[in-house]
Amino acid sequence: VVLWELATESGQLSFISGKLFADDEGARIVERKSFIRLAQTVQDANGLQGQPYDYDPQLKLLLQLFPLDIALPGLAAATSIAESRRVDAATLGLAGPRSLGEPTILNYRPWSRCVLRYGCERKGKTLHYIAKIHRDQRGRQLFAQQRTLRAELRRLGAPWEIAAPVAYIADSRMLVFRAFDGATELRTLLAEAAASGGRDPRSAGAPGR
Repeated sequence: VVLWELATESGQLSFISGKLFADDEGARIVERKSFIRLAQTVQDANGLQGQPYDYDPQLKLLLQLFPLDIALPGLAAATSIAESRRVDAATLGLAGPRSLGEPTILNYRPWSRCVLRYGCERKGKTLHYIAKIHRDQRGRQLFAQQRTLRAELRRLGAPWEIAAPVAYIADSRMLVFRAFDGATELRTLLAEAAASGGRDPRSAGAPGR
């Protein structure tokens, strides 16, 4: 699996993923009705003149124009402005008729997962959310697990906070988190803890995230 980043005339990046097959699986994929419907959805939503994919039978190479990804069918809806606005603000625990705006791509691994960042307007302020789109419904289980973990950390009086998910949107296989400003990744905390013998190297008891 490979990924190309191409600059468009507007200056925005366009992503094209490619996958090489050892057999004719790619040819079978582009003939599936579900794939054709998904490709048509992406084409219509993005106003494309041509189809957002190509298959080379000699190379056995399938090319897909983002957000088309047969392994991440929810990506098309998650990146569509019209579709993302259908996500009711109440689902995210927000007051008022607000909705998610156009997303920014933070990380994309074709045929695997995609991480997006959304902005949501509320009372004159912009709140940010991180959405992870998986190739399966693992987000449903992660939603329950991480909310339970957050509650347990608070019960134990842990000196730091985790980003617990605020919503799971099954149709898009999308797990949504409230973004933390100045957050520290877990691997960074673990490295610091190892270097300091398990003590917080930055302060004595000051809460962090």
